[in-house]
Amino acid sequence: MAEQAPPVQPASCPKTELELVACTSFADLPDEVLALVASLGLTEPQDVASFAAASRRCLAVCRSAPLRLRVRTRPAATAREEQAAARHALQALIAAWPGVAELDLRGSPLEDGDILSAARMPTLAALQLSGCKKLTPAGCSALLRPGSRLRSITLQRCFQLTAGALSDALGVAAAPPARLAAAAFSHLCLDGWPGNSVPPPGGLRVLALHNCTKLRPGTLAAIAASCPLLEVLLLGGSGLVVEEPAAGTGGGSEPTGGGSVAASSGGGDGSSAGGAGGLDVAPFAEASLAAVLSSVPGSVGSACGSYAAYLARLAAYLAATVAKLPQLQVLELTFALPGLASAMRHLAASEPLLLAGRSAPVQVWDLCSSASVIEAVEWRRSVAAAHAAGTGRLTPGDAATFLSAAVNCSSAGRATPLHAAAEEGDAAQLQALLALGTMVHARDRSGATPLFLACEAGRDQSLEVLLRANAAINVRNAADEAPLYISALKGHERCVDLLIQHCQAAGISWQSQRLYGHDGWTPLMAAAVGGRTSIVLQLLQAAGQDAPALVQQATRGGQNCLHLAARKACPSLLRSLLDVGGTAPLLAADADGRLPADIAKRNNNGSALRVLADAGVVHAATLRRDQARQRGTQPTAERPRQNDHRQQHPPQRWVGRRLQQRKGGGGGAPHGQ
Repeated sequence: MAEQAPPVQPASCPKTELELVACTSFADLPDEVLALVASLGLTEPQDVASFAAASRRCLAVCRSAPLRLRVRTRPAATAREEQAAARHALQALIAAWPGVAELDLRGSPLEDGDILSAARMPTLAALQLSGCKKLTPAGCSALLRPGSRLRSITLQRCFQLTAGALSDALGVAAAPPARLAAAAFSHLCLDGWPGNSVPPPGGLRVLALHNCTKLRPGTLAAIAASCPLLEVLLLGGSGLVVEEPAAGTGGGSEPTGGGSVAASSGGGDGSSAGGAGGLDVAPFAEASLAAVLSSVPGSVGSACGSYAAYLARLAAYLAATVAKLPQLQVLELTFALPGLASAMRHLAASEPLLLAGRSAPVQVWDLCSSASVIEAVEWRRSVAAAHAAGTGRLTPGDAATFLSAAVNCSSAGRATPLHAAAEEGDAAQLQALLALGTMVHARDRSGATPLFLACEAGRDQSLEVLLRANAAINVRNAADEAPLYISALKGHERCVDLLIQHCQAAGISWQSQRLYGHDGWTPLMAAAVGGRTSIVLQLLQAAGQDAPALVQQATRGGQNCLHLAARKACPSLLRSLLDVGGTAPLLAADADGRLPADIAKRNNNGSALRVLADAGVVHAATLRRDQARQRGTQPTAERPRQNDHRQQHPPQRWVGRRLQQRKGGGGGAPHGQ
């Protein structure tokens, strides 16, 4: 009989404090710790529901914890179904978790009533509505009503909104209890704002006006008067406009002709006294021009001098605005006119009127430069440290939200800072921008994503960073060019290799023509037309057993790789294609009936003709082409027909000569002649 194992002894009690902590169960954690886990570690409603299902105590904690949740829009068959799903998810969230403190509804198809129901949550302090394109001006006015409990709101890319939304936000920030401290807008036309009624001074700390048009000096003066406590002013992608100085007022050396300029009631250039107060630009006129001349190379001359004078006027107005904001820490001017950001940076660091009363110079950001991106990251860390110490007025969540808005502003060509960093190949800047919340799938006016620009420029380090960030590799630009296609066309071997490896790891069939637009131009065709022999060999090797089919693929016009290579390709490229694809592609005619040999002759590509001759197919291809043309041009009555009596019984010699000639026969001479 086998000897029984001794019974397992219970574990001894821990002796040290570290062992006590290690043996503490999840249920022994205090409610404050559980609430901290739920509010900081969980952002999806499904995750919160799973956490709450652990116990009744967890459920009670989740219902009262200041959660930070996001309602994502799930794709549906129709827009109506998508909207119904988003509405159902929001209603379920409101009913289940009444203690939500921050709610993210970005890109949601919800309408005014749904958004207002969310805003009525008793503990809601931050609401992100960027991309809610169905939000109307009336809904925004109801949302930004006096007495609102919101501390932060983002309303970017809500394209139905007007400049009145900015007035509503500044009014809420000034009305008791004046909790609104941060607001973000974009794509507003501010021509004529604020009109006859300037919002009263309020407690707004952060204001973002991205991609807004017609920001005149009157607009800047109204902002300075309504936001005396402003710490961050974000103007990336916005159009700053000043009028030309009147004749005889000092030309280009003084942006306003000297003197103090007040904001006009119509929000114009600020040439008349108005309720917003004056912007005294005279003290900054000479310094602004000197800063511009030092920032814009070659700015002395007729055309360049006029541009420098205009830029100096803009810099003077911005400097006067900064001077009226004693607590301003950050001024963001991404995608401003060339030289404006560097001129303002020079003024902020050297002008005594802008340094007076400040512990540090105002930071001027251009988020297309790596130095500004580093400053933005450090500023976010300083906000978090100040908030943890209890000395900061901004929360880390507000800083992250508005930095995300800043890095997603765009130029006139709809390019974002991520596009610029990807094209320049700065991997560290790319990683910082992604950490700040930039959209990796953003497309510029030509439809190009940052990944596409990295492939086009051959920036393999940028490509690696973007692939790790899950950037889509099959998004084509407006010309139907895919990233792998443009990499092959430009001859960037490392980019081609990275893209193929990513496709293989993700299970994407990069050989499929449907990935490359309705014209069917594949990367192999791009390499062939560009004469990239090394890329052709790389693609054929990666295709493996599918390489012959890859060579035989044809465009919508019927041209395969050999048609394209016969234009001007080198002999080695043609031989590589022939070795893999065989002679079948050489005998294929395009939509115009041309063979690869015909295209080589037409382009005077003698080396291609010699390669085809060595392959022994030029004569056969030409013969087949001539036969096809002869069949197409021969009259119908003269074409051979099956079971034709004349074919079975050719004309006899005794048929009369004239009759024989009339029937087209050879007709011999009469017998005996």
